Order: sequence, then C-alpha cells, then structure tokens
Amino acid sequence: MPDATSNSLRIVLLDRKTLPDDIHFRAFSFAHELIQFDQTAPDEVSERIKDADIVITNKAPVRGLAIASAPRLKLVAVAATGTDVVDVAACAQRGVTVSNIRNYAVNTVPEHTFALILALRRSLLAYRNSVRAGRWQEANQFCYFDYPINDLAGSMLGIIGDGALGRSVGDLGRAFGMKVAHRSADRQRRGVRARRTDEHRGRLIMVAVPGTELFVRTVSRCGRCCRSLRSDQGKSSAAAERAHTA
Repeated sequence: MPDATSNSLRIVLLDRKTLPDDIHFRAFSFAHELIQFDQTAPDEVSERIKDADIVITNKAPVRGLAIASAPRLKLVAVAATGTDVVDVAACAQRGVTVSNIRNYAVNTVPEHTFALILALRRSLLAYRNSVRAGRWQEANQFCYFDYPINDLAGSMLGIIGDGALGRSVGDLGRAFGMKVAHRSADRQRRGVRARRTDEHRGRLIMVAVPGTELFVRTVSRCGRCCRSLRSDQGKSSAAAERAHTA
C-alpha cells in the first residue's frame, strides 16, 4: 500500500481495453503512479480503487460502495461523454470531482447515425443478404424490388436532445433535405412539428441524451409510439386490401 503522506498520486485506469491502442494519454504534469487494468468487473471496482487518488473509467461502474471504500479519492475521470457509470451524488457528498470528455465525437457519432439511417431507408443489409443468397440472379433482369428503397429528402427527422451531437445530426439531416425537429431535455420543441398524418411514414427518431433514467423512459416511449404506428399502418393496409378485393 502506498504511503498516504506521499506527494505522488495513485491513478487507476479500470478498463484500458475499451480504448484503442493508438490512443495515448498525455504525460501527467505531477508525480504519480499509474496502474492500468485491461478490464474491471463491477465486483472488482472497490478493491482496485481503494487506494486511488484518481480513477479513470470508460464503462466500468463506479458506484457508491466503491466510492465509500476509497478514502483518498479526489477525482473520477470518465473517458467518455456520459457520466451514468458513476454515482455522481455519492461523489458530490464526498467532495469528489467527476469529469467527462465533451465534444470528442461530434463528427463520428453523427456520421455513424446517418450510416445507419441510410442502411435502414435503403434496406442495404436486406438487399446485401438477398444478393448473397442468389436473389439477383433469380430476377432475370437488372433489378428487383423485394425491400423498400426510400429517400431521405422530404422525410421527418426528430431529434431528442439538442446538445452538440443532436445539433450536428440536425445539420446533416438538413443537408439531406430532411425536415428536422428538435426536442430538448426540458421538452421544449424547436423547428418543424410533424402532424399525425402520413408524415409518420417518413419519420426517423434519433435520441442524443445522457444515459439516465430519462433516456430509458424516452426510448421506451419511442418504442411504444413506433409499435402503435406500425399497428395503425397495418390496419390501414388491411382495410385498403379488403376494400380493393370487395
């Protein structure tokens, strides 16, 4: 156990393998001892940080019991944006500072969001799998239309969360010609408000809020709305089919 009177600070990194090998930490400007673990299970956190002055974590949870077991702890640094892996209230009670990394993926996340959106709207994975299964050869022509192919232009993009990531996704959406509507964490709406009409058929929802209980409830509500919409559309399609065959 290190001497508690030493000026050297003990830094414990709980999950180094969650960061790419080409990411290197800047040299610390103070005397320190750096201890790195590739991975840390939740039940290993308390033991590993009990003598730490500084804890660095990406996804390893630092909860109240672990914080209570670390009397020297001064700082929990999260190597990501979200602080939901840390018991922030317990840290506040102990006077422990919690920090995170902001704006480090303002290009990566929005670009990946649109990679997924385009894959969904153009049914890319479905077509890829069907081509590999021989469907294109069976079509006896240059194309086939087994799955929907839809444009982004003119469709509605709803963004829950108007932080740096949400705003960046909105900018890309507008560049694609989409109608963009924001709902911030305090539920104030900005931009275009879609009516409950056929606009729903072209609506996409992106959630960019911290992974708190509010996030869980928001995603749950979105899921219920989507299931309700699919049910309504299915009933409408069935009714139209019956009318057509009557």
